[in-house]
Amino acid sequence: MRYDVAIVGAGPAGAVLAYLLAKAGAEVLLLEKKVFPRYKACGGGLTQRALDSLPFEVDEVIEERVYTVKAFIHTECAFELRVQQPVISMVMRDRFDHFLVKKALEAGVHFQEGNSFKRLSGRVEALMVETSCGPVETRFVVGADGVNSRVARALDLPRSDNVMNAAEAEVYLGDPERLAEFKHCAQFYFGLVPQGYVWVFPKRDHLSIGVLSRSMTLKNLKSNLLSYLEAGGLGSSMEVKALRFHLVPYGPGKRRPLACEKGLIVGDATGYVDPITGEGISYAIRGAVVASRILQEAIKDGHRKLEDYTRVLGEEILKDLACAKTFAGILYGFSNLSSRIIKAHGSRLARWHMEVVCGRMSYRDLYRKMLHLKTVLPLVHALSK
Repeated sequence: MRYDVAIVGAGPAGAVLAYLLAKAGAEVLLLEKKVFPRYKACGGGLTQRALDSLPFEVDEVIEERVYTVKAFIHTECAFELRVQQPVISMVMRDRFDHFLVKKALEAGVHFQEGNSFKRLSGRVEALMVETSCGPVETRFVVGADGVNSRVARALDLPRSDNVMNAAEAEVYLGDPERLAEFKHCAQFYFGLVPQGYVWVFPKRDHLSIGVLSRSMTLKNLKSNLLSYLEAGGLGSSMEVKALRFHLVPYGPGKRRPLACEKGLIVGDATGYVDPITGEGISYAIRGAVVASRILQEAIKDGHRKLEDYTRVLGEEILKDLACAKTFAGILYGFSNLSSRIIKAHGSRLARWHMEVVCGRMSYRDLYRKMLHLKTVLPLVHALSK
């Protein structure tokens, strides 16, 4: 069978893109090297802008909804913010990603799991995707295969050089009353690791706890996470499972092409990830929506339509990520100053940032609001030059 589009990688970007294309009538093959459901190291926090971007409801896989955010400088609480509407909806990525794939299958997508991408050959609009299970013919190929995308390499598309280190574990407390203390609350600790933070996210029967750092000289992030767990007072019956290390991209770089005449890349492969939080699912879904539109035009009118993808995605997201990168430079590059800013304006900034993650405000809007804060103005102005 010859497909219109072969998508490599069945994470949120790949699965949602496959769903949208199949709904539009395209013949789509979704390839995944793992067998689903599979564990995925991730905090599993879905922002409201991610939920709003999805073409269907995902309530059945949401484990917990967060209404309270606490931020700490070292172990001292800088502020606590409570809201009426959920800030983040928590999922386990094995169940969430599997749910998205099932939605794609319902839309008519052909799914091959346990099948790895090997190489790409052929000519424009007559491609041969070599896989561990044999060759696949397709008009276009999409790389949704993560930060170290092999498809990007096969398409001669440069990968993002900007990455953050992350380590994450599933922590079972063994005490229902102790777990209940974390219910509906996300906690963030700054100052415990260089150029990053520790997060504590509640799930249905445990906590997802992780460390994110922009420092590439930090040798052992897992030991930092274990040190936090040992000193965090989580109880003697605590059990740590699935402690994994992974890379998180942040920022695709200016003028970096995300498509060529043979195909394009989506999700973490693009580098479109929030440089402050490391959250990438909302950008992955928004990118999938744009890619679907562009690929539908290419299927109809030819490969030259793919040239629009980098430009359109850049116009919709890149300028906003540039503002976020400035904020991240302040937060993680000037830790003493950022600590003072959080203590002085943390609650107000958190409310504004909540508007961003809910999709009601952009980072550019937040930038303009921050210019009115006298404590922040000089540094923001200097870093924006």
